[in-house]
Amino acid sequence: MESVISVATPALNIAERLAGVESIEVTVLGGMLRGSSFGTVGPLTTAALLSMRADIAFLSPDRLDERGLVFNSMMDAEVAQTMAARADRVVVIADSSKFASGGMAVLTTWDRVDDLITERISPSMSARIQDCDVRVRVTGVVRPRTPR
Repeated sequence: MESVISVATPALNIAERLAGVESIEVTVLGGMLRGSSFGTVGPLTTAALLSMRADIAFLSPDRLDERGLVFNSMMDAEVAQTMAARADRVVVIADSSKFASGGMAVLTTWDRVDDLITERISPSMSARIQDCDVRVRVTGVVRPRTPR
C-alpha cells in the first residue's frame, strides 16, 4: 500500500501542481484570495490552520535578513506565522535574491527555523544562521518541469 502525503496550503498555484499526484492529498485553505500571490489570507485561513497540526511547515518569505524572516504583507505573515506555530519543523525555501533588508512584517527569528534551503548564500549569512542552529542546505537551482 502506497503511503499518502497530506498537504494543506493557502497557495492555489501549489495546490494545482500537487493535485495530479496520486500519492498527495491536497487541502486548500479557504480565505480571501490575494491576486499578487494566489494565496489565501485572513481569519478563515488562520482558523483552518489552527485546527491542524503538521510535521513540517514549508515557508517562503519575501525577505531574509540577519534577524529572520520578513514579509511585505501583514496578512501573509500572519498565515505563515500560524503555519509555523502548528508545525513540528519549519523549513524555509528561498533563492538568494531574498537575502535583503526591507519588508514590513517580521515573521520569526532564525532560532525558530530548523532548515534553510537555498541555491546560494554568503559565508557571513550562513555563519549567522548556523549560529541559531539552522541547518543550511545549498542546492542547485530548481527549474519547473515543462509539461509534455
